[in-house]
Formats: sequence, structure tokens, C-alpha cells
Amino acid sequence: MARARHGLGALIHEPALSAASGIDKEFLLAMAQDDGPSKMADIQRRLNVDVNYASQYRLRLIAAELIYATRRGYVDFALPYPRDYLRDQATADVYATPRD
Repeated sequence: MARARHGLGALIHEPALSAASGIDKEFLLAMAQDDGPSKMADIQRRLNVDVNYASQYRLRLIAAELIYATRRGYVDFALPYPRDYLRDQATADVYATPRD
């Protein structure tokens, strides 16, 4: 199963996220901290932004078909397994960053 998820990452997630801005990716990483649909208030808090700012990125990511609204105040990923992919990428980035 892990091998299949890795394949999804290379074939689906990397291309889908390639057009996303840095802030789009931060929003998605904030979502990846949850094991299911993310509460917008939690994303807003994690990003330390106001409600309007978070809402604009929510709309951008919905338009890009990377996320969707599950119910009022909640969003989830539109693609299969992006949460795992983003978590793996964040972990890889931490270990790839040189330390002084």
C-alpha cells in the first residue's frame, strides 16, 4: 500500500501541486495536520491569519479542485491520499534542511 501511495504522489500529487503557490501549499499543509476534514477555524489559527485571508485561499484551492467544502466551515482534500503525501514531504523537507 505504501508503494502505491508513493506512486500516487509522483503521478498525481506532484503535478497537481506544482501550480500551487507557497501560501496555497501552507494552507494544504495546515489541513494535512488533521486526520479527516479540516475545520476552517483550525486552519486559520495554524496559519495565524484572519478569516478573510483564509477564506480567499480556501476559494482558490476549491477553484483549483484541490479541496472541497464538506460542510459549513469544513474542507477536505479532493484527491486521494494527499494528506499522507504532504506529511511525508514535510518530514523529508525537515530532514533535508541543513543545520548550522
